[in-house]
Amino acid sequence: MQMALNLAANSALRSKSFVLWAVASFFAFLGRWAQYIGITWLAYSLHSSPTTLGYMGLASLGPMLLLGTYAGGVADRGDERRIIKICQGLGVAQSLVLIGLFYSGAAEMWMLVALALFEGCVGAFESPARQLYARRVLSDKNLMHSAATTMSLSFNLARFIGPAVGGFAIAAAGEGACFAAAALCYVPSMIAVRVVRVSERQTPARQTGAIQALGYVWRHPVLSRALLLRVGGALLLTPYASLFPAYVEEAFQGGAKEAGLMAGFVGMGALVSVAIQPVLAKRSTHMLSATCGFAVLAVALVGLGLANSMVAALLLVLLAGAAADTASIATSVTFQTEPEPEMMGKVVGLGMSLGLGLLPVGVMALSAAAAICDVPTVLMAAGGVFLLLLVAAMPFRRLPEPLPLS
Repeated sequence: MQMALNLAANSALRSKSFVLWAVASFFAFLGRWAQYIGITWLAYSLHSSPTTLGYMGLASLGPMLLLGTYAGGVADRGDERRIIKICQGLGVAQSLVLIGLFYSGAAEMWMLVALALFEGCVGAFESPARQLYARRVLSDKNLMHSAATTMSLSFNLARFIGPAVGGFAIAAAGEGACFAAAALCYVPSMIAVRVVRVSERQTPARQTGAIQALGYVWRHPVLSRALLLRVGGALLLTPYASLFPAYVEEAFQGGAKEAGLMAGFVGMGALVSVAIQPVLAKRSTHMLSATCGFAVLAVALVGLGLANSMVAALLLVLLAGAAADTASIATSVTFQTEPEPEMMGKVVGLGMSLGLGLLPVGVMALSAAAAICDVPTVLMAAGGVFLLLLVAAMPFRRLPEPLPLS
């Protein structure tokens, strides 16, 4: 606890404006992820097939793959505040439409796919704008690293708690309550974006396209390794949470309640990750944290495939949530702190593009495999393949030495 207090005393958390923006952003991200689980579960209730989860994941997160780097460039050159305001308004409008469709009973599969695709496009522009706007809230350049870490914590904590909130809302009152909660989560952010003042942009954006940005990252000794980890994780590991509805049904004959419980334990794991961040910041490099996090997540998925009780599965999901959040935070901070300032938006957008944009590709692949064999076997195989690839790549991409103990 004392270590965490010392970290806060010498960090971006000293700025009240930044704290307000980080908390408001957390709720906005929370709403987006809760809505994602709500619309996915509603679609699954219409067509109970693992491939349905893949289609919804592709529609919700696929736009990030195509638009992420471009959206980062737009945030670099444009007005982040205006982008955020527009995206928030569109997000609330989507929630209201989903509420109407659910309670009227008029929801059809094509409508949900179209709305998920719309949500994906909005999120592709909103996420990099929020990350860049947070850095402009602070006037002290020495706190930028701390700001990047805090915003990554906000985003990734919401990424894992959001599905838990959505799962519990669905179990308690149905998908309509989940969509209503998602709309309410935008309120703190809509207030914050109007009251928080930011500094003027100091460095103009560099005019580069997606291919040039990818080349810049690939030539960078640290960013390239972070990119490889994120791509492998998105294709093989992080899709695991999207398969919860099918997993609990096949492994334990469960339903929405059990899926919500598992999502809740993922959120608890994310809280564990937040608790250990001060320790990791002092005793490990971001790359080492990312590599270990992805490795532990892979081991947890192998365990889920072998689990023979709900209790064991919940404990493994808790471990998976902590590991996934730690790995995601570490790679996110790397993408925000390593590039030159004029390349920041494009690199952040590229990281989100491949990290989140490839996630539905992984979901589609795993769900297609689950249509052939059972979900537990698919999870076990995905974790095992990642570990084999990680071990094979280690001799060729040596990690940097850990920071000295203080």
